Amino acid sequence: MTIARLDFINLYPCDPGFRTEERIQDFDYLLYVHSGKGVFKIGSVNYQASMGDLFYCPPHVGNTIIADETEPFLLSGIDFWAPEYRENLRNRYSLLDHHFLIEMIHEMIREYQYRKIGSNHINNALLSVLLENLQRMTAGTMTGKRDLTTEILDYIASNLHRNITHQELSKSFSYHKNSINRLLIGATGLSLKNYVIELRIKKASELLKYSNKSIGEIGELCGYNSPVFFSRQFREKTGLTPKEYRESVR
Repeated sequence: MTIARLDFINLYPCDPGFRTEERIQDFDYLLYVHSGKGVFKIGSVNYQASMGDLFYCPPHVGNTIIADETEPFLLSGIDFWAPEYRENLRNRYSLLDHHFLIEMIHEMIREYQYRKIGSNHINNALLSVLLENLQRMTAGTMTGKRDLTTEILDYIASNLHRNITHQELSKSFSYHKNSINRLLIGATGLSLKNYVIELRIKKASELLKYSNKSIGEIGELCGYNSPVFFSRQFREKTGLTPKEYRESVR
């Protein structure tokens, strides 16, 4: 595995309507969206950006950040040097169902902020693993192969705000519900119900950490119609109520 070099990583809360001028950098650049929404422009292409999106901008290509007026971004910009990876990276990825990769970004932020002994080596290794995984995701797309399991997981992750049933998945993917259930258990070790709960709690945790939305709003975004039920299930899974969790991480 080629070792990339991480030069800088931040955690930047944008103001409503925040906008940069076009920036042309002489290094590789990743932009990860922790929360919020808006537009990230790479070259002449505008990408709608929201929570979980990761963008790659190669050196000497212009980029512009435009944050939403009501739901501005919380972003991490990553400056790095890894010419060996450039040809195999695409401009946009969704990490919503790749929680290991999201946690790697969080760990890079912590290592960079605290500057412990060996932080540079650890961050270079973490970045290299992240890039290797992005290359895998790119290769899967470039071969044109249809990965049914990944499509189902992406579908679930994109629809956490509402109830998802086996019948719906069966209809959407033209696959028998029992077969879909086997795919889910094989990929995640969890039933549909428990997998949805796990994703909802992880998404809620992310929003509690990095957004200023109320606990009620976060519950609704994660598919909970009842604030009481949201609080109870969150506590069952984390040991803390949403309020206690937010206070502990801030």
